[in-house]
Amino acid sequence: MSQENVEVVEQAWRALNRGDIDALLDTQTEDVDFRPPAHLVDGTVFTGHAGVRAWFRRAQESWTELKGAPHVLACVADHVVVAVDLEVVGRESGVPATQRIFNVHTLRDGKMSASIAYSSEREALEAVGLED
Repeated sequence: MSQENVEVVEQAWRALNRGDIDALLDTQTEDVDFRPPAHLVDGTVFTGHAGVRAWFRRAQESWTELKGAPHVLACVADHVVVAVDLEVVGRESGVPATQRIFNVHTLRDGKMSASIAYSSEREALEAVGLED
């Protein structure tokens, strides 16, 4: 397990939990491929720092709170697979919701070059060649 890669992923989640978009972007390459869980439904892919900022604005419009607790499942080459216990509170409804999501974070030169959500742990592990 590449401890350096894990630390970058954890740093990114801490920044997101604080709502610190600049610190989040510091963990990502300029051309990051960002596919949050919503891309599984609507197909939206956010590219680069401008794309992540656009996603962040969209998230703030939808939720008053967004927190994630990542749990590392595997590290394979430049990939870190995490299960994330996500907690959100709806902006209009005030209703809290929890969900477990699965992300594969790909790192290049000490930064995340991709962050892609998957529907299940199996799909995330398959994406890095650990399940078939």
